Amino acid sequence: MRGVDHHTILGVLQCGAVIGNRRARMRWMLAGAKVAGLNPDLIHFEFGLGALGTTWMGDVAECPLVVSMRGYDVNYAGLDQPGYFDEVWDRVDALHCLGEDMWQRSLRRGCPPDMPHRLIPPAVDVSRFTPAEQAERDGPLVVLTVARLHWKKGHEYGLLAVRELIDSGVAVEYRVVGAGPHADAVHACVEDLNLGRHVRMLGALPPAAVLEEMRGADMFLHPAVSEGFGNAVMEAQAAALPVVCTDADALRENIADGETGFAVARRDPSALAAALARLAADRDLRRRMGEAGRRRVGEHFDPARQVDAFVALYEETITAAGRRPRRSSAPAG
Repeated sequence: MRGVDHHTILGVLQCGAVIGNRRARMRWMLAGAKVAGLNPDLIHFEFGLGALGTTWMGDVAECPLVVSMRGYDVNYAGLDQPGYFDEVWDRVDALHCLGEDMWQRSLRRGCPPDMPHRLIPPAVDVSRFTPAEQAERDGPLVVLTVARLHWKKGHEYGLLAVRELIDSGVAVEYRVVGAGPHADAVHACVEDLNLGRHVRMLGALPPAAVLEEMRGADMFLHPAVSEGFGNAVMEAQAAALPVVCTDADALRENIADGETGFAVARRDPSALAAALARLAADRDLRRRMGEAGRRRVGEHFDPARQVDAFVALYEETITAAGRRPRRSSAPAG
């Protein structure tokens, strides 16, 4: 890191909680004393929820605060409670968002438009992904999805699209990597659509096995109805796979529509099927989009670029905080 000693930046992951009783208050006061003892120049809360109830740590440590607002924070947390994140907006010094969609959602949740912020997307090291040789091979088209088995990932729409693709005469093997709380519903959907011979539910796999699945696929399908950014979509592009995804939330920023893949309206299995069919019919298009996706990840989502962006955010925040008085955010007595 450039001007900021990395030992002086304290990252707080998910320690936030509203202090609701005397024992909890004592624990947090002890935690605050430990934070102050570290003498940080800046505290970075990795989630908006992690900052709730704990922004007072900035006053104890006498340093500025940065918070990352992520998909769960802005899309789900406290939607039924107006002003849910008011403490965060009032007391942090700067905001990190994964992209423009997350920033706009933060504004809708009450973030002041003049809040200092930076858009810093996730990062992928393309050197970890070795694309497979695009040789002619026999057998069905292999479509891959890597996602938790959760309603947000829209698996039922992906399965409906695959059913439509098969019914149109395209031979498909659909491979799904992932586990999650809605596994029973996804498996039931496979049975309801009579896709047992065409779908392989692979469960959770280690990273090396996921990479091998990507090397063996022809294209990547991500039918999510809500998505903070979509790391698996970036990884698929790094592996030179053309992507068919929805326009849910930040996915529109993740791929280049028409260049590295196709982004269609969410909850529209026919649109997903049409995009898959277009790729299925044109091997050269698959190759071009795959190559473009790998270049895009290398150019826009490089880890070194991400580190530089965070360093700049920290330096700017520390410098700006030194020019203004600290706001009081200690917990009420």
